[in-house]
Amino acid sequence: PAPKPAKVFTLKFDTFWGPEYFTVKKAILPTIKKMEEESNGRLAFDIYYAKSLIPKKETEEAIAKGVGDIALLGFQYRRGAYPREMIQELPYALPMNPKDTEADTRIMTGLFKKYYYKDINPGVKVMGLSTTSAYRIMTTAKAGKVTSMEDLRGLKIRSAGGMHTDIVAALGATPVAVGPGDTAEALAKGILDGVYFTYAAVWGYGAYKYLDYSVDLGISVFPLGWIMNKARLESMPADLQEIITRNMTELAPKIQQGYWNAEAEYIPQMDIKQIDLSAAEKARWQAAVAPVW
Repeated sequence: PAPKPAKVFTLKFDTFWGPEYFTVKKAILPTIKKMEEESNGRLAFDIYYAKSLIPKKETEEAIAKGVGDIALLGFQYRRGAYPREMIQELPYALPMNPKDTEADTRIMTGLFKKYYYKDINPGVKVMGLSTTSAYRIMTTAKAGKVTSMEDLRGLKIRSAGGMHTDIVAALGATPVAVGPGDTAEALAKGILDGVYFTYAAVWGYGAYKYLDYSVDLGISVFPLGWIMNKARLESMPADLQEIITRNMTELAPKIQQGYWNAEAEYIPQMDIKQIDLSAAEKARWQAAVAPVW
């Protein structure tokens, strides 16, 4: 007799970014394809782009309740929810530069498991941790060049939340919490004078069109965690659990490396002038941010 067709497990995969975003095209979609192939078609994925399934601030609870199966969690979007979250950024503390992404994510994961996994909803399993590339101050033509901390006074600068809000305030600017997808519109309407963001992201979200200047000092990153509904994962056959766990763990450093690669690829295409801060001024910025770290 013909064998019974294998049961197909279809998972709802929720991500920050749209289908044309570089991390989706170069990291997420290849990983999903790999999982489908390794499972011989027993795994299938419904992809929800640009947080079309779950709002950013509800990601953890929604995954725990089974609204989705896998999602990307930005820890800093929920200020105060993860009191020890900043610990995992320490491998990226100043001076900022591209590092060994796989080694960095292993350090992040170790710090996470030791110090604050307890802050995460017990209904979800963290599948991998990664970051973006370096966050830096960028401003509009109207706001002008920033060559010193004094130039930041009175400027409304976009913050992602969490320690980023503290960093922007420590530098003397006024932090304004704006989601990444709303940044371009906020700049166009004059709600923002600039952003604390990555080169890769302002390209990906189109915000670069409204930015004219950037400082050359990268100050921090943005921690990201891939989470999955724990009951859903554990209900699947052991071999499929292994395929998902391994591939999602491998996806994390690919996201981070994708951001650094995008910096090199897209910076020449953006008409943003980079302002080189003096060594003395960089030391002032680092001293101002040190209490936040």
